[in-house]
Amino acid sequence: MSDWADRANLSLRDVDRACALFALARDRDSAGLLAYLITLKIKRPDLFEGLLGNSTTADKGCITWIMTFQVADPGPRTVENLGDSPNWPLQCLIELHSLRQNHASGSATTTMNLNIDPGLLIGEAENRARHLAIGMVLKQIDLSLEI
Repeated sequence: MSDWADRANLSLRDVDRACALFALARDRDSAGLLAYLITLKIKRPDLFEGLLGNSTTADKGCITWIMTFQVADPGPRTVENLGDSPNWPLQCLIELHSLRQNHASGSATTTMNLNIDPGLLIGEAENRARHLAIGMVLKQIDLSLEI
């Protein structure tokens, strides 16, 4: 959560709300995704609500918002050292939103050639790892922030 608090310049009040939402989430196996979505809910509630409604416009807005946090990367990157990039977590989120957009238009391709079942990430895989799906995490924190 602290990475997102720094990136998105959360106030102390925002951090208090974020911690409350994080504590109330049932499943923390996807803690990084949870932290991002909580930050999104606090800083960009319009995009959060759009994601809840499966809006591809919201996914597009999220990509634009995430890109504002990318830093200059000394690169070049190869498959072996891609995870060393300071932008790697952000790039994964951009990929996730792109995948949701592509899926909505009938395609389930990824730009990073990840060896991941797209249904697992967007919530349509029929397996035990469903908790990783963005939709499942969104529903966990779809709570009022009046605290």
